Amino acid sequence: MGAARAGGDTALGYRDLLLLLVLERRLLRAPVERLAAVSDHCPSKGVAMADVTSALDEAGVDYDVLEHEHTERAADEAAALGVAPDEVAKTLVLATPSGTVRAVLPASERVDLPKVADLIGAPHKQVNLATEDDMKRDYPDFALGAVPPFGGREGDRVIVDSRLAERDSVVLEAGSHERSVRLKTADLMRLTGAQVADIVKEEERTAG
Repeated sequence: MGAARAGGDTALGYRDLLLLLVLERRLLRAPVERLAAVSDHCPSKGVAMADVTSALDEAGVDYDVLEHEHTERAADEAAALGVAPDEVAKTLVLATPSGTVRAVLPASERVDLPKVADLIGAPHKQVNLATEDDMKRDYPDFALGAVPPFGGREGDRVIVDSRLAERDSVVLEAGSHERSVRLKTADLMRLTGAQVADIVKEEERTAG
């Protein structure tokens, strides 16, 4: 009788051990699953860079990859690379009644939304900077604020400011805040089919 009880206790011990192993595996897997879920919403530099360089390679465009410290603004990107702000192009994503527009202008300048609205024939109040939610939805492979003039979703209208169009080459963020590419302006125009126009805001200058 006593031997039977001992066997029963041993069987119960095995069940407890199996239960503990299952619980341990679930606890270990949970952080990994959470990390994977976060990664789905945070594009890697590799993915963004690959998308940009693939578009350039497929179009037969020569370019240079420029790595730099993390920057959030195009003007800071220029400083990190040691180039003039008007040599760096920033791409602003605009929401309009006719669809998304990518406005490309020098890092040293500000976009004039009414000028863009007049250019595309839209009411001034209906042309605005795209929201963060719009950017996350439409350009999931690119970091916020680092959308290039090409790559990602297709069909966007691209407008390049006339000041940039006059340059021989430009520097663009390559979908991340740590990498840029330099390419000829003529290749940028050919790749994007961009329209050239004056879309920069004229700063008011005080007399004296």
